[in-house]
Formats: sequence, C-alpha cells, structure tokens
Amino acid sequence: AQPEAVRRWLDALGVAPKAGSWQALPGADGRLAGVLVQGVVQDLYALAPLALALPAATPLQLVTPLGAEAEQKLALGFALGAYQYTRYRPGLRRLPAQLRVSESMAGEVSRVAAAVGFARDLVH
Repeated sequence: AQPEAVRRWLDALGVAPKAGSWQALPGADGRLAGVLVQGVVQDLYALAPLALALPAATPLQLVTPLGAEAEQKLALGFALGAYQYTRYRPGLRRLPAQLRVSESMAGEVSRVAAAVGFARDLVH
C-alpha cells in the first residue's frame, strides 16, 4: 500500500495500476522525490526506460527487497537501458540516471553491460 499522498497523486494523474509501469513522484519542493514501479517486476528490461527518461544523474535505489537475483536482473536491465550509440555524434551522449546497488553487484552488472554495449557497438 502506498502513502495517502502518493495515492492522491496517482489518482489525479489518472494512472491505472499496471505491472511494470512507472510514475515519477514529486517531492514537496517540486523536484523528483522518487519513482514508483508498479506491480511485481520480473522482466529484465522493466526499468530500462528509466535510465534515460529521468533527469541526468538522478540517483535511484530499490526500496522493496526483491532478493539478490531479482535485483541484479533489474539492475542489469537498467544499465542496458542506458546504452547510447554515439560514435558519430558524441555530443549527443546523455548522462543516465543512476541505480544504486551493492558494490559487488555494481561490478558484475557493469562488466556484463559493458560487454553487451561492446557487442551492440560492433553491430552498429
């Protein structure tokens, strides 16, 4: 269950609960206070759009314990969503939002995302 203020915000926007959908939540100061991801998220790419949809360098952290395997899967999808092919237009590279995870998980996710990014670059 969400706090009353979050429920009122989602109702005002007419957001219908849908597994895997997300909604930015404002703070009292009008800045981004958080992101609500609805439903049970099992898809690798569920958080991928957030990496470049949110303001640059926005720090995010998972607040609902999902277990190490599920968190690593979401973190990898998030990192893969930050991929940008900019070889011919380097000025267009955008700083993605940042998903905070444990140091050991960040290392593993970074290695896999870098390898996938390299493969994507070769394909382009």
